Amino acid sequence: MDTKFRERIKKLLIDLNIYDENINIDTFCRALTHSTYANEHKNVKDFQYLEFLGDSILQFLVSKEIYRLYPEYKEGRATQHRSYAVNNKTLSEVSEKIGLSENILFSKNAFLNGKNEKINSDFFEAFTAAIYLEKGLDFTDKFIKKHLKDYLLNEKIEKDPKTTFQELIQLNGSCKIIYKTDFLEELGKFQSAIIVDNKKYGIGFGKTKKEAKENAAKNALKSLNV
Repeated sequence: MDTKFRERIKKLLIDLNIYDENINIDTFCRALTHSTYANEHKNVKDFQYLEFLGDSILQFLVSKEIYRLYPEYKEGRATQHRSYAVNNKTLSEVSEKIGLSENILFSKNAFLNGKNEKINSDFFEAFTAAIYLEKGLDFTDKFIKKHLKDYLLNEKIEKDPKTTFQELIQLNGSCKIIYKTDFLEELGKFQSAIIVDNKKYGIGFGKTKKEAKENAAKNALKSLNV
């Protein structure tokens, strides 16, 4: 592992009050190593498997905290709040705020168009897994509560455009909503069309499938004057 990178991560851990002499810094280095760098360097592991673990840990800890804070919630409301607290936008904002995004190790050809919310979010999940593996669940719980506090305590949650469109279009009965999504190589983006009963309501573009679908839903709502 690159020595300078290792020192950067140690400083990051000190700044975040995570570091102690018993932890394995390499776990955190792996959590912030992109696959493009790992592919170019022998015996270097990337963040992706840690991301898989971190996603589950984050879902559990946030669900537990929402259950504690809002005992009056119904399941749907709790799910909506959790989605808000752990979506790509939220985790990307936190990732940038605490300095993760600026400490990612990647090849020089990666992110030529800049890092997007999905990438920053994925690394936050991987970093969460590293904290769990090196510091335990209780410490991870406190870390998540501290850095997601503003999102956990925010009850004024705007519904995402896909949910809003679904609820609106199904006011008069259930109907099947289809998102037809394709990658357009000439644009380097995904295109998604939202279709209900063979009628196209909106088209959206994005760097990820999720972003394209959300933009399609936003445009569909505009077509309905919402």
